[in-house]
Amino acid sequence: MEKIYINVGNRKRLAVNILCNYCGKYFLRCKVHVKRNKDKGIKNFCSKECAYKGRRDRINVFCCQCGKKFDAKPSRIKKSKSGLLFCSKECKDKGQRIENCSLSMIPSHYNNGKSSYRKKAFRLYDNKCEDCGYSKHINILEIHHIDGNRTNNDKKNLIVLCPNCHCGIHRNYAILENRKLVWGISLV
Repeated sequence: MEKIYINVGNRKRLAVNILCNYCGKYFLRCKVHVKRNKDKGIKNFCSKECAYKGRRDRINVFCCQCGKKFDAKPSRIKKSKSGLLFCSKECKDKGQRIENCSLSMIPSHYNNGKSSYRKKAFRLYDNKCEDCGYSKHINILEIHHIDGNRTNNDKKNLIVLCPNCHCGIHRNYAILENRKLVWGISLV
C-alpha cells in the first residue's frame, strides 16, 4: 500500500484517509492529529462547515408533509405532542388538514376530524348551495353527508346545501342523484 504525505506547516506528515463525522465523506488527515483526536475523544471533520454543524446540538429528521430533510433540536422533537415534525409552518398546516392526511397522521387533539367536516367542505367546495345556488348568508349553509353516515367525512361524501334543500332530502321531498337534487318525489 502506498503511503500518502501531506504538508502540515513546513513539514511533510504521513496522512490517512478517514471518514468525516458529519457528512460521511472520506478525506486526508495527518495521522498524528487523528491519533491525538481519538485519544481525546474529539471528532474528525472534513471542513469548518462540517465541524460547526457536527458540534451543534441538532438531529437530521424528515418533514412529515414534504419529505424534506432538515435539522431539529432534540428539545423540539421531545416537545412534539403528536410526534410529527414539519420543516415549516406551511407544511404543518398542509399536513394536518383532514383531507390531506391519513387518520394516523392527525394528532389526537384534532378529534379525528369528526367535528371539522364543515370547514373541510367549505375549503373544498364553493360557499353556496350546490342545488339552488343560495349564497346570501353563508353562515346558515349546511353540510349534508350523502351516504347518511356522519362519521364518513370523505370529501366525496360531503355536499353544501341551504337549509331548504337539506330539509327536502331529510323529509323525503327530494333525492340526490350525481350530486344534484331531484325534487317532487315523495319517498314516504
